[in-house]
Amino acid sequence: MLKSLKKLFSRYDIYQPSIWWQDFIRYQDIFKNYMYRIKYLKYYLDTKLNSFCLINKPKSILVINFTEIGDSINLTPFLQQLRDEFQEAKIDIFMKKPVNKLFKNLEEINEVIEDNNIRNEYDYAFIVDNKFSSSILAYEANIPIRIGQDYRGNGFLLTHKIKSPEYLGKPLVRYKTLRKDIKKEYQHFIDIFKAIGIKPNYDYKLKLSILKHENVDNFLANKNIDDFLVIHPCGSAPSKNIPKEFFDELISGLDYENILITGSKQDDSYNNKLVQNTKVKNISGEFSLTEMAYLLSKAKLVISVDTGIDHISAALNIPIITIFGHGNSYIWSPYSDKSYPVYDKTLWCIGCKNATCYRDKKYCFSDDVLNQVLEKVEIIKNEK
Repeated sequence: MLKSLKKLFSRYDIYQPSIWWQDFIRYQDIFKNYMYRIKYLKYYLDTKLNSFCLINKPKSILVINFTEIGDSINLTPFLQQLRDEFQEAKIDIFMKKPVNKLFKNLEEINEVIEDNNIRNEYDYAFIVDNKFSSSILAYEANIPIRIGQDYRGNGFLLTHKIKSPEYLGKPLVRYKTLRKDIKKEYQHFIDIFKAIGIKPNYDYKLKLSILKHENVDNFLANKNIDDFLVIHPCGSAPSKNIPKEFFDELISGLDYENILITGSKQDDSYNNKLVQNTKVKNISGEFSLTEMAYLLSKAKLVISVDTGIDHISAALNIPIITIFGHGNSYIWSPYSDKSYPVYDKTLWCIGCKNATCYRDKKYCFSDDVLNQVLEKVEIIKNEK
């Protein structure tokens, strides 16, 4: 015994305490590694056990959604079916700011949660954003039934799940032919019901309930703006932004006296470079998201790149022309009878998903796309 202890401590020198410290750190990392393994084993066993049970009549349901504006608006058909399937249940939703403000007046929702303190009172949790962090939130809140899509292995903590479509989040150029099974974004949310044996109903429409904002009305009255068109030239990625040349030709082809350019505060400098016409007014960053929704509800027409504004317009039943290039129009075109997606069908790089265009110019804003936009404008005018 003494020989063993002597051998163990023989490598240490009282004048070199750093060796002691290095061993302490090494064994501490090994201990942490084993503790993580035990923790995730507990996650797995808890999830596996709960996957064999299902509460038929849940009293309370939590929907966790940390997607952006457009995806969140496409969630509203899912919420409508959720309310119809569980009419007696309390349904709350946990969303990111400021998107959550758009959902406070939805009749399908009882409460919009704004902080991370999820109460331990829910029977079901629908994780609709496909994020592992959202699954952890539901697990840590001790919600027994966690439902969602297994997106790239993120469904580890879900008790009831379906496999996410392979094409989600991938460039369209990877597909030689468009498959018939490609669905709209709102349909992906509704498909989650398959995980608990409920048949998806794709007949629901986008829905949005907005409040009146007097400052928007005052702005329009002070500027003597009655009939107006909205152009939203910037998206979440620089590759989506409308180039100056395309914008100038678009403005010259539009027969509208009042054209409002919308965007966030970050878009203001870019939009100011586009505005060189007296009938065009840049109001980027002047209104909040809920005020912007109210403004869009008064527009005659909205022309936008692929971003959240076009989905808000579709939910408000406003005619919307969406210019696609970066994104996939088959999935993300606004779900509305008054939606008009346009894109250059001859481009091999359409739906590239690149944040920055690596070609010598943005070919997705071609003359063909410009002519399509102007043709759709005339169609909308004639329908009125």
